[in-house]
Amino acid sequence: MIINSVRAKNVLKYEFLELENLPAEGIIAISGENESGKSTIGETICFALFGRTFSLDHEHIQKVLRWGESRCSVILEFTVDGVRYQLGRFLDRDGNHGARLGPAENPDETLARGVGPVADRLFEILGYEFDEFIESFYLAQREITSPHPHSVAVKTMAGVAPLEEVVEEFEEEIANFDEMLADIDAEVEALRQEQEELDFQEGLLVTLEDRKNELEAEVAANQSRLTRLREAHEV
Repeated sequence: MIINSVRAKNVLKYEFLELENLPAEGIIAISGENESGKSTIGETICFALFGRTFSLDHEHIQKVLRWGESRCSVILEFTVDGVRYQLGRFLDRDGNHGARLGPAENPDETLARGVGPVADRLFEILGYEFDEFIESFYLAQREITSPHPHSVAVKTMAGVAPLEEVVEEFEEEIANFDEMLADIDAEVEALRQEQEELDFQEGLLVTLEDRKNELEAEVAANQSRLTRLREAHEV
């Protein structure tokens, strides 16, 4: 994202803020006395993009209004992938909060209107939200001494988070396979013990089988003898 211009009214310290024709390349340095409003420029950009600042969340966002004023507004123009967009946002003392996003070359065309739809469309365009923004592109003054290089947001921006998720999935799958192998090993051991018991009784089984055959032969012989006796009796 390349910021092209910022125009704000009654936002934080500024009654009016206008930054036009910002260069697309290079480094922009802002100098001034303490409490002169240097950090306010970054907060204003953050408010334009996400409807909040680093120090003011959605519940306290009305404090973004300049002291004594009832309404504030900001228009931010930025370029992504060669397309220039215009983002407008306003907030009043009664809590009314609005946002609009459209192409800068055709301000009458609307890509999204309303806080929710604008946030969704911005995510599609930028690829990140507030948390990723403040922990990667934007370093607030109070964070300089204690940044969070290992935060989830930074990992997401760097592409590390998806890799960590894959690693976790592999570790979970490996744990499942280990548990499955343990179950299979237990089943194999049970089968081995059954086999040993069967092997131990193998001689007995052969003896019983032989005795069964003998008894069946005796039964057949007795039946044959009984048949002959009946035939002889009838004669």
